[in-house]
Amino acid sequence: MHASVGEDLISVFESLISEGTVYVFTYFGVNNNCELYCTTSHQFRLFFQDRTTVLPSFCDAIPLYGIKLVPFRKIMGYSPHHPFLVDVAGVMAGVEGERKYMNDGKFINMMVIYIENDGALQLNIVVLGEMVDRIKDFLASSDQQLPIVILQFARVKNAGGTNIVQNIMYGTGLLINPDIPEALMLRKREISQYLSVISGKPAYLDEDEVLYSIGRKIIKELRAAADVGFYVVRATVLDVKPVPSWWYKSCVCSVKAEANAYEYFCDGCNRDVNNVVDSNIWLNTNIY
Repeated sequence: MHASVGEDLISVFESLISEGTVYVFTYFGVNNNCELYCTTSHQFRLFFQDRTTVLPSFCDAIPLYGIKLVPFRKIMGYSPHHPFLVDVAGVMAGVEGERKYMNDGKFINMMVIYIENDGALQLNIVVLGEMVDRIKDFLASSDQQLPIVILQFARVKNAGGTNIVQNIMYGTGLLINPDIPEALMLRKREISQYLSVISGKPAYLDEDEVLYSIGRKIIKELRAAADVGFYVVRATVLDVKPVPSWWYKSCVCSVKAEANAYEYFCDGCNRDVNNVVDSNIWLNTNIY
């Protein structure tokens, strides 16, 4: 749900609330959620009152950002006056040069970036204001990671008959290569698709395709197979022999990271990295 603090109460609650912290709020007011651009599709919205209380709390089940990604295909089908703000994520595939436009007698920086997702669908993002500087700083950093971009609470507009997404000044959040599940999953999926293209073979197969479209072999036939390929083998696990560590550390680009004295080195990025995650389990098994 959306909750808002009126202008006359900002000075009261500004010092009591900080982004990324969990709180217990009581004594809210409730109204219909009928603003021009709504952050959620919930029927109602909350607003702070003089007697609203704020108590710090803790809960692992509450996500830091609460991102709810909207598929590109769905955004393309929205009406020109879609009333809800959206969260989108994709790989930055292109950037147009910075330019300025006049708004209320002031020049505002503007840039258009292109992000891809949903099977190579492309979405145009119009970036305004200080967010342009963040994009420029990232491009100047020579970061070698696959550039994952997430916009939270962005506005859907229609330009020339095509829906695009635009940030709202001081209201839209921009995350670039964040270490969060949504970005990590997208990165792995995009890398899998890339490997599929360069190898000519699928790097990821869904369950139905694996079970019903792939050749089946018994273990004896698998040992005798001359060709490298994908096969379905039904077997019973007799024993599990764990390697010294079942988990290994990987960079956010999904390449294994080797531990140095105080940090990790990623061969994929060819540099020392600090953001590493626990990745796939390695197991040796005996089967028959």
